[in-house]
Amino acid sequence: MSEKRFKDISRILFVIYIIALIYILLFYAEYRTGELSDEFIRVNLQPFLEMKRVFVKMGDLGVMYFFRNLIGNIVIFAPFGILLPCAFDRCAGLWKIAVLGFLTSLMIESCQLIAKVGIFDIDDLILNTSGAVIGYIIYKTLIIKLKKRLCSE
Repeated sequence: MSEKRFKDISRILFVIYIIALIYILLFYAEYRTGELSDEFIRVNLQPFLEMKRVFVKMGDLGVMYFFRNLIGNIVIFAPFGILLPCAFDRCAGLWKIAVLGFLTSLMIESCQLIAKVGIFDIDDLILNTSGAVIGYIIYKTLIIKLKKRLCSE
């Protein structure tokens, strides 16, 4: 496979990922909080507040809530850190991925708040950005080797 073909496939996968991400975070009923009334709009700007609550009340909230809220927010952004540098060379770099992951998460959190389908939570920004960074580390350690192997054949 040529490097150009690898980039083209990466770009297509990145676009599909972004569409799926937006769908899941804004429209998928099982994931989102649901439409919130004007009285219920919440904004959490205190870092680690929701993470602490999830850990303290894990028995009451259940293990699935823990995985969906904490682990899910990391896992859902890992492909961002993998696919973006595969698709666009100029986006490679730990700081670039961290900033772009943060800004993408900020945009989604803001849309959830405006559309009243979620809660703007600083913890989600932290977890999503962490997921993008973890994805980039996977890119640097595994995907680059895979790319070299695929593109040299």
